[in-house]
Amino acid sequence: MATPSRDILLLEKIHAEAEPAFQEAGIRIRREPGTLEEAALSDVLGDTPMIGIRSRTHMTAEVMANTPALETIGCFCIGT
Repeated sequence: MATPSRDILLLEKIHAEAEPAFQEAGIRIRREPGTLEEAALSDVLGDTPMIGIRSRTHMTAEVMANTPALETIGCFCIGT
């Protein structure tokens, strides 16, 4: 049985202070500096189980349908 991926994709320049907690938990961090449109987001996310976004990324029904490995969406926004 394959070990599940322990990766997170962080978008939109989420502050680097978020990284130590992920690293201590054994989570590998991938970054994209900005937001991505629907098709590109699905492609880049691939089989990554976690994503961290800010306010400009839209997790549409299509993105969710195209990324079945996605388990967690973290919102790094002011007020959340």
